[in-house]
Amino acid sequence: MGLNKNDFLEKDIQQAISEYRAAWSCISRIEEKLTSGDLKEVKLTCVDLINSVREIEKLHSRKEHHERLCETVEEFAKCGIDLTIVNRVVS
Repeated sequence: MGLNKNDFLEKDIQQAISEYRAAWSCISRIEEKLTSGDLKEVKLTCVDLINSVREIEKLHSRKEHHERLCETVEEFAKCGIDLTIVNRVVS
């Protein structure tokens, strides 16, 4: 999966880009340290990579949850249920 701005909330895009870049930086560092035989640094950098990937997943999940909430609000509105307060929070 490439980084796609549509996968994240507008407010999270910059953080997602930063984490994406950090992940690629970790991959380069892992390759470099593996080549030089610094296995301790490889392990530490793998942890950093996993943390960046988790953060990207978290930001993507926030977008999915937000979309589901918006769909739920729309469904309630179609049924005539007024969720004005919730709608203000979602928007």
